[in-house]
Amino acid sequence: MRCAAETQLYVSGSPLCIACYEKNEAVRKPPQSYGGEFTESNAILIAAREAYRRALQAQSEASKLKESMEPDNADRNAALLDANRELDVASAKYDEALREFIARTGMRRRSG
Repeated sequence: MRCAAETQLYVSGSPLCIACYEKNEAVRKPPQSYGGEFTESNAILIAAREAYRRALQAQSEASKLKESMEPDNADRNAALLDANRELDVASAKYDEALREFIARTGMRRRSG
């Protein structure tokens, strides 16, 4: 539907006057509860991602430490095993947060 008004505003490659744009935006705006869910889910996802990154860094450092130790050192594997466990937990929490974010916000990957 076009109003035939002259405009220099283009949306998705089609001309659209300000009045029509504002009318379409009012229809497309999500309900207020959606914004709160998005904000909360996004915060949880960001925190989980940061925890995962920290665990990944700790695992990398533990791996380097293991390589620098003598093979007969009893602590050689302990630090890496602990770091791997922490990484597994952080990875699972990140995965859960991502799934929750997608479920709560309705965002889906485009298959193409």
